[in-house]
Amino acid sequence: METLIGSVLGWVGTLGTFVAYVLMLRGTWSPSTRAYLTLNTVGGMLAAGGALAYGAWPSFASNIVWGLMGAYGLLATFRRRPAPMCAEDVPGSPSTSAATLAMTVPLPVLPLPQSPWDPSNTVAAPISLPWLPRADTAETPSKLTASQTQPAALAA
Repeated sequence: METLIGSVLGWVGTLGTFVAYVLMLRGTWSPSTRAYLTLNTVGGMLAAGGALAYGAWPSFASNIVWGLMGAYGLLATFRRRPAPMCAEDVPGSPSTSAATLAMTVPLPVLPLPQSPWDPSNTVAAPISLPWLPRADTAETPSKLTASQTQPAALAA
C-alpha cells in the first residue's frame, strides 16, 4: 500500500511541477506569482514524499530542495509590500496622465559604437588551436623532399 501511495504522491507532485513550468514558459504565469510558487512548493513536497516511499534518496533530496526554494519564494511574496496604487485606482484623483508622467523614470542613454558596423569587413583575428600546427612552423610541400612525398611502396 505504501508503494501505491508513494507512486501517486510522486506522479502528482511531478505533474504539478511540470504544469507550473509549462504555464510559466507559455507566459500564463510569471515565476514570481503566488500560484506558480505554490504549485512548485506543493509539487516538490509531494514528489519528495513519493521518493521517500521508494527510498530514492537523491530524488528525495532534490525534491525537498525544490520545494523549499518554492516555499522561500512564496514567503518572499508575502513579505513584499503591496504595490502603490495607481491614480486611476483612487477615486477623485486627478487625470492619470499627470500621475503617470510623475512616476516615469528616464531610461539610461547607451553610448553608440565608435565606428558603424560594416558587413563587408571580413577580417578575423587569427586563433591558435593547440592541436593544430602553427602557420609559421607548419611544413609546406615545397620543403618536403621527394622521398617524403611518395608512398613507401613507390620509394622502394
